[in-house]
Amino acid sequence: MDDSYTLQSGETEVKPVDGLCTPITWNGTAWVGTDQATWQAAQDAAQAEYLKANPVTPSAEQLAINTLGQALASVSAQLTSVSDQLAQASTAPASTAETTSAESTATEQASSADTASDATQGGTQ
Repeated sequence: MDDSYTLQSGETEVKPVDGLCTPITWNGTAWVGTDQATWQAAQDAAQAEYLKANPVTPSAEQLAINTLGQALASVSAQLTSVSDQLAQASTAPASTAETTSAESTATEQASSADTASDATQGGTQ
């Protein structure tokens, strides 16, 4: 501000105190305002009053999107669980019974493949 400026009525060079919230007024000697906690309580009360008078009702589309989101979260949790179980199973040493069962299954699959191959070739070799 220029040193030669003359204050007009209602003007002051006194800076408002930090932390004051609206409404802030000048009483002629100091700035008067509301502290943050009081201001926030008033804002919360006003919002609660507004929502009471104007309740928010989700649309059918919003409800459907919410349901899909919940289903996606559920499937994601299941996938994570199965992935964890698979990781644990692949790092655990196989027992003798599991090894024998796996070898038996592989032998049966190979035998089935040979039978299918013979059938497609007319049973002749």
